[in-house]
Amino acid sequence: MPKFYDLGEKPAEPVEVDSKEPKIYYPFLNITTKQVLELGDYELGDVVDFHIKCVVVGERKTEDQPKSMDLEMRKAAILNPTKLRQEAEELGLPMAEMRDLDSHRKSLKKKEKE
Repeated sequence: MPKFYDLGEKPAEPVEVDSKEPKIYYPFLNITTKQVLELGDYELGDVVDFHIKCVVVGERKTEDQPKSMDLEMRKAAILNPTKLRQEAEELGLPMAEMRDLDSHRKSLKKKEKE
């Protein structure tokens, strides 16, 4: 299993104690559902295990900062697909049909409870 590194960084200047700002900042990665269709299966707060293949295209080193690498992202894969996506793949169904089936299942369950 690969080793995971915490990518959070503490701010250079102290943050006020009463501040609602986080004490650690994490970098953001903006990827669209056009690039990786499966991202549309997730909601805010979900954890996505993402594997990215990159090419090192540059590096920077200054005396007061650690070496910084510029990575060009080439390919990506989601390692933890949602249960609905897994089921769709097992049944050989497109996600649109699987969502319809799931909605139908949920409406049947709701009617059973009434």
